[in-house]
Amino acid sequence: MTAQDFPACSLDADGMSRRAAELRTLLAPHATAIRRSGPRAEIDLSLDPVQERALAELLRLERECCPFWRFSLSRRSARLVRLEVGADAPHEPALDAFLTLVAAVPAAAAQPKRPLT
Repeated sequence: MTAQDFPACSLDADGMSRRAAELRTLLAPHATAIRRSGPRAEIDLSLDPVQERALAELLRLERECCPFWRFSLSRRSARLVRLEVGADAPHEPALDAFLTLVAAVPAAAAQPKRPLT
């Protein structure tokens, strides 16, 4: 992700790199499944409440600099949190970049063609 890729983002290149690294740290090692349908995705994460709060804060900061994002976090069980993420038009391609932050999800867990309900 670079600032040139997303001109609506108010972070400079260094800030964007730092934010991507922070998000990757919370997303990649904890992701258990990804489902994508068009400009929306659901990411299931194995997070404790402290990690969930840290992710919620990062997502809040991300919305401040990139207002086209739509994030929703919901606790599904004691260890499972679902992150729903989408991007307003014309920024839908940003979702592809966001999902690269979750690259550690095993291929068997990724389900890109299943429609979201």
